[in-house]
Amino acid sequence: MLVTHYDNLQVKRNASQEVIRGAYKHLSQKWHPDKNPENTDEAERILKIINAAYDVLSDLTRRKQHDEWIKEQESYENASKSDKYETIDNIDAAV
Repeated sequence: MLVTHYDNLQVKRNASQEVIRGAYKHLSQKWHPDKNPENTDEAERILKIINAAYDVLSDLTRRKQHDEWIKEQESYENASKSDKYETIDNIDAAV
């Protein structure tokens, strides 16, 4: 399954900049290492992911590039799935 920056910020792909900013603020506060003293390593790892997602989605040019990358990946995944089904059909037809 494809995981995107939208997934990492837990927002929809058509989310407004305000929604993205709000999700970032919420998640960055939730996962700040100071608020997770029992598991700072995990909190730091997750905070890096959240920061990277916000860096891309808050920049309109980089967000557009990310959206195009998602479409390419989904297209590739769909093509791969259909190839697998064709192979199975071919095997069944040969039997």
